[in-house]
Amino acid sequence: MNKSYQFKTYKNKNIDIKFTKFIKNIDISVFLKTYKVSNFIFGKFVIRRLFNKIFKYHLSKKIIWRNTFWDKIDIKLIETKVILDSNLSIIANNYSKYSNMRRIESIKEYQSLLNTGHDLGCPLFVSGSCINYLGGNIENSDIFMLDGSRRLYAHILNGSNPNVLFIDLKKDCNE
Repeated sequence: MNKSYQFKTYKNKNIDIKFTKFIKNIDISVFLKTYKVSNFIFGKFVIRRLFNKIFKYHLSKKIIWRNTFWDKIDIKLIETKVILDSNLSIIANNYSKYSNMRRIESIKEYQSLLNTGHDLGCPLFVSGSCINYLGGNIENSDIFMLDGSRRLYAHILNGSNPNVLFIDLKKDCNE
């Protein structure tokens, strides 16, 4: 795999999340039944709402939802490598300074759970080609994060490389 996502932090400190290795495909029906957003809600409706947020807040466009979407995608479990552009303590310090307390406490709790071996689930990313399939106009190779920034940040602050879920159009989908 040769994809990466640049995770923006505060004070121009960046973190690159390199997608290094394909692990396996995830069955879509299992994903829709088991992937939880905010630890208690799941399903097509919730994932669709996450897509709507990308269109509304990042693209300033209206989504053109296609009912065939779920048939046109693959969900891949991907191994990652975290690459920092500065010292981890600087990134952690900046995050503590410029983020709200509720978010900081949530990340600390996630760090603690990770340290005791809990599985928090994988952060969720989507390809630009999926966004374009739904009416976007971006590079097919672009990557957006749909869910899991706090979990991702907890992994980063713990110095670990998390696995992620990546939604991409199937290779045979040319639209």
